[in-house]
Amino acid sequence: MHHPQHIEWLAALRSGERRTIEALYTECFPAVERMVLLRGGTRQDAEDAFQESMAALCQRASDPEFWLSAPPSHFLIAAARRQWLKRLRERKRLSSEAVPEHADCQEPPHPPLAPLYAVLKRLTQHCFLLLSKAFLLPKKQQSAAAEELGYKNRHTFDNQKYKCLQQARKLAGKG
Repeated sequence: MHHPQHIEWLAALRSGERRTIEALYTECFPAVERMVLLRGGTRQDAEDAFQESMAALCQRASDPEFWLSAPPSHFLIAAARRQWLKRLRERKRLSSEAVPEHADCQEPPHPPLAPLYAVLKRLTQHCFLLLSKAFLLPKKQQSAAAEELGYKNRHTFDNQKYKCLQQARKLAGKG
């Protein structure tokens, strides 16, 4: 059974409804931008990754066999995350090929955050999305985020947030 709201989103995307695309941008781009900035990218990098994920969603939505099992924001954020991580791998590969082994190595701009990045990369995608929404959205938008993620109420969302934090602590070796 497909969620009625997901069917509405797909119909709007299939028809190229501008308001829907703008609403998705408004809802999702801030999370994508934060994720890219936290991983050493720029706003332009975030815009590129988001644009590619939006193009992928629109392309997939044009297929009548394609159905969303979650809100389109999940698809967009996950696709943008994959795009950005792919770019990071490409940049790392290119920079390691271009730089001789004896060249001076610079420390990353924020070395104290390296352990946090390592934990974030290892979280399940669900926990990454949940914690992103829990800590990056204003409090008044978190109830809507809880509903979007499929939780019946804010209490259930907070319980899952606690479990995801426990997962992060365990990955960090502090739990």
